[in-house]
Amino acid sequence: MGKSRIALSLLLMVLGGVGLKSRSPFLLAWRETLPWILPILGAALAWKFRGRKAWAIALILAGLIPLGLQRQADSLRERVLAAEPAALRRLGRHFLVGYRDFAELEALVARGAVGGVFVTQRNIQGKTAAQVRAELRRLQEIQASQGLPPLYIATDQEGGPVSRLSPLVPAQPSLAVWLRAGGTAQAYADLQARALADLGVNLNFSPVVDLRHPDQDGRFHPHTRIDQRAISADPLEVAEAATTYCLAFERRGLRCTLKHFPGLGQVAVDTHLREGRLEIPRDALEAADWLPFRATLAASRAFLMLGHVRVPELDPELPASLSPAIVRGLIRGSWGHEGVVITDDFTMGPIQGRPGGVGPAARQALEAGVDLILVSYDPELYYEAMAYLLNARGVGQWEARLTESTRRLREDLDRRAVGHQVPDLLDLFVGDGDAAVGPVVEAVRGPEIRRAVGQAVDHDRAAGRDAAGLGRRGVAAVGVRDM
Repeated sequence: MGKSRIALSLLLMVLGGVGLKSRSPFLLAWRETLPWILPILGAALAWKFRGRKAWAIALILAGLIPLGLQRQADSLRERVLAAEPAALRRLGRHFLVGYRDFAELEALVARGAVGGVFVTQRNIQGKTAAQVRAELRRLQEIQASQGLPPLYIATDQEGGPVSRLSPLVPAQPSLAVWLRAGGTAQAYADLQARALADLGVNLNFSPVVDLRHPDQDGRFHPHTRIDQRAISADPLEVAEAATTYCLAFERRGLRCTLKHFPGLGQVAVDTHLREGRLEIPRDALEAADWLPFRATLAASRAFLMLGHVRVPELDPELPASLSPAIVRGLIRGSWGHEGVVITDDFTMGPIQGRPGGVGPAARQALEAGVDLILVSYDPELYYEAMAYLLNARGVGQWEARLTESTRRLREDLDRRAVGHQVPDLLDLFVGDGDAAVGPVVEAVRGPEIRRAVGQAVDHDRAAGRDAAGLGRRGVAAVGVRDM
C-alpha cells in the first residue's frame, strides 16, 4: 500500500470516527459545530483528492455522518414530543433532566414529560438570582397549570469543588473541611438549604456519604475525587453528619440525596468513564461503607443515589443503578427502604456506552425498582431513553414497577406538602421510660451502632435541647458527638 493510500485511509478513519462520535457526550462542546465543520472538511479533502473518485466520494460521505446523526436525534425529539400525552406523562415523572435551552425545557414541562429538572452552572451563567428564581417559578407554574405535582428542582451543591450554583448560592467549603474546622453539620446545612430554597431548588445531590479510605488516591480520577469530597473514614461520623444535614434540609421542605451507593470509597476507577466494581464481601460493606447510607435512610427521608458500580457478590452482571438484586433485593427487600431512589447521571460512560445505549438501561433501572432516572450532563439522551420506553410499554413486569414507583414519588411529595416540620428524632428512639429500640437500631445491626444509639439517647435525655435551640436535639442518634 502506497504512502498516499495510507494517508487517505487515516484521513477517512479520523473523519468517519469523529463523525460517528459527534453525538457523544464527550464531544458535547462541539456538537453544534461538527455537523458543519466535518462536511466542509470532507468536501475539501475530496476536492484535493478528486483524481481518486472512490476516495473522494468516501470522504464526502464520511463528512456527512454528523448531519445524518443530527437528523436522527431531531427525529427522536419530534417523536417524543408528539407522543400520546397520558403515556408521556406517566413515564415522564420518572425522569429528572438537565437542560441547555430553557425554551426546550419549557416544552417538555408543558407536556408533563419530566418529573424534575437539574440546574447547574451553565444554566445560571450571566443571570441574577432573581432571573433564575423567575425561571424556576415559571416551570412550577406550568406544571401546576396541568394539575401535576410540583417538579423536583435539583442541583449538585455539595460545597467545595462541587458547587454548581455558586456564586448565586454562597460558596462554602466541603462539609468535610467545615467539620474539621470545628463547624457543625446543622449550621452548614441551614446556610445551604436557606440559599437553595430562596432560588427555588428543592432537592440537593448531597451529602457524599462514601467513606474516605486511606488508600484512595483521587489524582487519576479528575471527575470523582472522592478522596476530597468524602466526610470521613469513620462510618459513625459520616452517618451522624449526614443525618443532621438531611434533617436540616427537611425542616425547610427540601430533600437531600445520599450518594453514591454502593459506595465509591474503594472503587478504583472513575465511574464517569468506566463501570466500577466493589470486590468486597457484603458483610464488610454492611459493617462500614453501607452503614452511613442505611442509618441516614432510616432516620430521614433522604433520597438514595445509585452509582454505576457493580457488586459481584450480589449481582455479577449489572451495576447498582440497574440491578434488581441490589434495588429490590437489598435496598427494598433486606433493608425495607421505601423511599425515593435515583440513578446517577445516565450520561456517564458505563450507561450511555452500554450495548443498546440508554434506552434499554432506562427500562432495566425502572424494572429494578428505581424511581427517578437522572439525565443531566447531556439532555439529548433523555429523548433516546424516552423514545425507547414509549415503544416498550406493556411488555414484561415493568408496568407494575412503574405503579409502585409512582406511589413512592406521590408519597414523598405528599409528605413535603404537609409542612416543613420534622418530628423530634428523640421520639424515634425513646419510649415510655427506658430507651426504645428505634428504627436505626433495627435497621443497622451492629453492636457499635447499638452502643452509639444508647449513648446518644442518654445524651439527649440529659441535654433536652440542640445547638439550634429546637428543644430536643433533633439529631439522629447514630453517633456520640454533640453537634
